[in-house]
Amino acid sequence: MGKARTGDLTARFTVFAKPSPLTDFRGTRQTARGVSVKIKTKGARKTIRGAFLVRFKSGRFTAVTRRTIGGKRVGRLPVDQLFSTSAVGALGKPRVLVALEAHARKRYAIELAHEIKRLLPKGT
Repeated sequence: MGKARTGDLTARFTVFAKPSPLTDFRGTRQTARGVSVKIKTKGARKTIRGAFLVRFKSGRFTAVTRRTIGGKRVGRLPVDQLFSTSAVGALGKPRVLVALEAHARKRYAIELAHEIKRLLPKGT
């Protein structure tokens, strides 16, 4: 995230193309049917059937599924880690960009009013 300066009133932020593991989302939990995750704050909770939460020897905690070939399970190992869409994938959608820009404009107006109030002498 880049800060705006007096001579340059622009802000920048960087997103990475790496997808996020499902366990990065708040409320990811194990159920009898699989792993339940809520990715969107206003969206519905999704259950990935057959998935489970595991802690590897390295200490990493993640959601995985057993690998299948031709619809048949291969065995206990290997397992495949489950990921969500990357931030780049989400921000590539015009609908998301429009909503993000609207939110940024709203926040900018609030923050600007706050900073003006803070910088002006009291009683003016």
